[in-house]
Amino acid sequence: MNTETSGANGFPAKLPEAEEALVEKSFEQKGIITTVNKIPIQRADFRRLKPGKWLNDELINAYMQLIQTRADSASRPYDFGFRISPLRPTEFKHNILCLSSFVIQKLIALGYAEGKLRSWTKNHNIFSLDRLLFPINHSNVHWTAASINFVEKRIESYDSSDNTYHARFKILRQYLDAEHWDKRFQPFDFEGWTNYTHPNQPLQNNGCDCGVFTCVTLEALARGEDDLIFDQSNMPYFRKRMGFEILNGALKIDG
Repeated sequence: MNTETSGANGFPAKLPEAEEALVEKSFEQKGIITTVNKIPIQRADFRRLKPGKWLNDELINAYMQLIQTRADSASRPYDFGFRISPLRPTEFKHNILCLSSFVIQKLIALGYAEGKLRSWTKNHNIFSLDRLLFPINHSNVHWTAASINFVEKRIESYDSSDNTYHARFKILRQYLDAEHWDKRFQPFDFEGWTNYTHPNQPLQNNGCDCGVFTCVTLEALARGEDDLIFDQSNMPYFRKRMGFEILNGALKIDG
């Protein structure tokens, strides 16, 4: 890694020059900037990756598609260098499913049946997963990451503002139970399951970076990486990195 561009926590301070230039140029484009798995990213959406802007559902869900594509296409153990940790790689494939931010929104607003949520997992056996991952939009004022960890039997919440949004534990349990009724015709057995928050949760120091924290957290969890080593100082880099990855239609595997 080029020490001249090294930032905090082992991550780069900035993208390579050509990638940085592409992102900056795309901020000024008009119309649809790109499309990620049928999700159109308009100029107004993409410009939300600029510093001080709040990420919307379109950006978050496009990024979830990139995470899922990587997981689905992985045919060998992951080795993504510093993106996992400056010190060690992740040495296995993690079996995950990323759901849209609209799943929890629909569950809260309409319920499982009326929200037609069974269609989101009709081609998946979620109970064979390592993790089911959710970005959660809290009434357009905050983003948090959530995970149903089938390996550890945990309902996990990751909140970069360290406040009261962990109340989503209840709705996640409702979702899991509804899925079990729909797919296996009986209630889910929560015996041994616990609610979990990360003991060293990276925290934001502003009101706009929660969506970036959420995406970076879910990207790490998708690899089975539980050590969240980034912090607020890395957010400018990750905003640009996310921009390049969305433009490129794939997650980067290096700096």
